[in-house]
Amino acid sequence: MSTISVFAFERQFQQLAGPFHQIHMQSDCRSRQLAWEAMWSLPAVQAIVAYVRPDGEISQSLSAIVNQQAVLDFVDNQFATAPANPNVQRPVRRGPIRTSYKTWGDALATPQTTVTDPNAHQAWELINTIAIDFHCNTNWFISALNGTITIYVFYFLDAGGHPQVRIEGFSDPVWDEQPWRPDFGAAGQVSAAIARGLVNNQPFLQFMLNNALRSFSGGRVFSDLYVLPGTGVTVGAPLDDNADNNVALCLVPTA
Repeated sequence: MSTISVFAFERQFQQLAGPFHQIHMQSDCRSRQLAWEAMWSLPAVQAIVAYVRPDGEISQSLSAIVNQQAVLDFVDNQFATAPANPNVQRPVRRGPIRTSYKTWGDALATPQTTVTDPNAHQAWELINTIAIDFHCNTNWFISALNGTITIYVFYFLDAGGHPQVRIEGFSDPVWDEQPWRPDFGAAGQVSAAIARGLVNNQPFLQFMLNNALRSFSGGRVFSDLYVLPGTGVTVGAPLDDNADNNVALCLVPTA
């Protein structure tokens, strides 16, 4: 039995992610009986998208994967061993790692973005993001720093129906927490150091993503792959969620 999932977004388009409201209902297309569900008293909603999710679909919260303790320990260790800066303390992760999506055009327009191939996708195509927020304390005379590392990840099925994942690039903007105070170039120095670290660590990050996808898919063959906002669950899902923080990878096995 298929499931109808309805997502009501507060932003203008689904492609902008952000806060949303959801409802899920099993649907038997052969039945002639009326079946319905509803969401009430929602705040300003600007886009509504409905998916018919086939029976047999499997889903995995990407945020659950990237927030496993081994991943968090790896990220925290990378920050703790970052190159020393006389005026800036080493970065500290702020909160959980977030998963989302954005269009390829928006990814290319993000400051301090490096990609392998700018022509890998059409500007309107959605690509997944893994975002790590961090903070740097500094000496008293310059502004503290905030930043976000975003890794751009593309999930797809190869010609044989096997799920694949590929890192397409990353961005690492860093900004002053107190913009009225000088930073004497510290933001640019931290951004450049993080970019070098991401380039050096990309093979290992790719290895981790490959392993996680292999564990989820179990080596099976699939006919479809897509990403949905939220955690992917259809039973017990919260009414309110945020696609800036949570998205799910969904696979449909070959019949």
